[in-house]
Amino acid sequence: MATSCAWVFGEPTLKECRRVVAPRDWFCCLWNPRDPDDPLQARIEAIIRSAIPAYGYGTRREDPTPVLGASCLFEELRPFSATFSTSMTKQAVMDAWRSHATLARQAGPTLSGILDAIAAELKNDVVDVPYTTRGWYAQFAPGPAPRSPDEEPV
Repeated sequence: MATSCAWVFGEPTLKECRRVVAPRDWFCCLWNPRDPDDPLQARIEAIIRSAIPAYGYGTRREDPTPVLGASCLFEELRPFSATFSTSMTKQAVMDAWRSHATLARQAGPTLSGILDAIAAELKNDVVDVPYTTRGWYAQFAPGPAPRSPDEEPV
């Protein structure tokens, strides 16, 4: 279920996670966005915003603490983060942007122009790409798991 949280995160997803794990198991979600404070990333985001002024990042840049807390499914929620950098070839960076579903969906027919502008911004064959992984983990609270929607009441 790891990658699905970025698309369908919310109470139904959390209840399904609780339903399929053993009692008192742990939950962890990780958001791994590129660092928006990086100068290259800031220029790339300016390119995107010039073409899509109302560009939305989706849940991967939102703090899930309110959703996790409101679910009442967990004991103490424990956030953590770590920053790291990875070296990527220009081709790998462009492949990542080409596969970026959130960007493609919002860009529509302007996507190729945005990708061309991003490629022009990448001056070197190898690019240092900084990320900040943010995570939240917690043990599920004791009690019965929610029933599946198609499960008969007992």
